[in-house]
Amino acid sequence: MWPFGRRDSVESLQKDILSIVDKKVHNIMKKPITTEPSSVILEAAAIMTKHNFGALPVMNGDELVGILSERDFVYKSPKLMKEKELYSTTVSKIMSKGVISVRPDATLREANKILVENKIRKLPVVSDGKLVGILTQSDLVRVFALGDSLLLDMDNTPKTEDIQSSPVYTVTQETKVKDAVKVMTRKKFGSLPVVHGKKPIGMFTERDFVRALVRAPGNMDGVKIKDVCAQNIVTVPGLFSIFEANQIMIRNGFRRLPVMNLSGKMTGIITQSDLNRELYQFVNTLVRDIEQGRIKNVSRTKLSTNQKKTLVHLNVENAKSGN
Repeated sequence: MWPFGRRDSVESLQKDILSIVDKKVHNIMKKPITTEPSSVILEAAAIMTKHNFGALPVMNGDELVGILSERDFVYKSPKLMKEKELYSTTVSKIMSKGVISVRPDATLREANKILVENKIRKLPVVSDGKLVGILTQSDLVRVFALGDSLLLDMDNTPKTEDIQSSPVYTVTQETKVKDAVKVMTRKKFGSLPVVHGKKPIGMFTERDFVRALVRAPGNMDGVKIKDVCAQNIVTVPGLFSIFEANQIMIRNGFRRLPVMNLSGKMTGIITQSDLNRELYQFVNTLVRDIEQGRIKNVSRTKLSTNQKKTLVHLNVENAKSGN
């Protein structure tokens, strides 16, 4: 049963929310796969690609000394375009140091606060100085998208159009990967929508770049977006709530969604970081307002799974056809 089941009292809603955000990190963390400072970055990239991981904790023996993320590859990309660098550069040269971690007995609210305040997406879980797991932003938002499609529906629930980033920088299928990565590095973006005309047809991400490095190490000069980025995208209406957008994102395995208005125009983009920040901020505020007696009535609605699948299916097909 989805925790946000249809009930009558605000007290039951408060209980439902706390059952999620006060879960312990050890309940949802994953077993980490690690790399070493002396490992060659191409080997680390291959591990990330194989396991579909966005980051690897870096261990020197039993000591956590850094974390290697997809973003590290993008930000160091000018050097990594050369084959010699890929085969000679070690993880220690591009990893992020000064790692921020979380305890396994911390609540999800506490972990989320660490992520948001430090603008990071992954947290190694450390107990008594030992790495015991890893918690990701995806893990934190997934707890709001389990079970049935029951959603909070309140007047002040943020909509996708409220949290979207705009204007949107885009690329085409003919854009060279190295040029797209320059934009991502300069603007501190994790992705760029791929458009045909003005219609979004794909999303070029940091993960696409890491995979491209693994497939064609040192041969990036002529590689174009169409060579590394699938024409597969899901869009979301600007009037969808953050809960609905999160359901769509999690069920389709995406971390970014273009936001569309009623005329079919892309008005912005929302990321998993946006949803993670807004979901926890909203429910924390809601719990506080309930405790202070500010909320007397709550309505909760259900968007059927079939409705969601139809919406997503149509968006994908329209994007592929360029309509």
